[in-house]
Amino acid sequence: MNVLGIDPGIGVTALAYLRGDNTLELCTIRLGAKMDPDERIFEVADKMRGFLRGKPLPDEVVIEGFAMYGLKGSVTNAFHMGRLIQAILFTLNACCLRAKTIPAREVRKYITGNPSAKSAQIREGLRLMGYEGGNDHTRDALALALYWRDSHA
Repeated sequence: MNVLGIDPGIGVTALAYLRGDNTLELCTIRLGAKMDPDERIFEVADKMRGFLRGKPLPDEVVIEGFAMYGLKGSVTNAFHMGRLIQAILFTLNACCLRAKTIPAREVRKYITGNPSAKSAQIREGLRLMGYEGGNDHTRDALALALYWRDSHA
């Protein structure tokens, strides 16, 4: 099963394409928190299309759910995050793909045993599973893909 994990963020969005043979491709899309909101939407859509080009379509796509109350910043940030996720979903839809939203707590618990795990714990949990490298964002996207593949295969 090929799984695409997506960790959305206003400043950075990460993609992890995990193939059934355990090969992995990671992509970090740096958007910049001060980037024009419309430009941010087009940038993430373009980078996602480029990342997916030439690959078999994933069997499953999972995206990290986020809590509006936990989002750092203002209502404006929450609005821009919503627009970003909408752009991601529209891009997936154009490829005939649908995303499932996964609560981050479930993924953290799967990777580390702790639903409140921090980045260092996730990094260590993935290392113990044989995955090293990447940044915090791509590790989160990978954790999503692994969680889905291992619990729904």
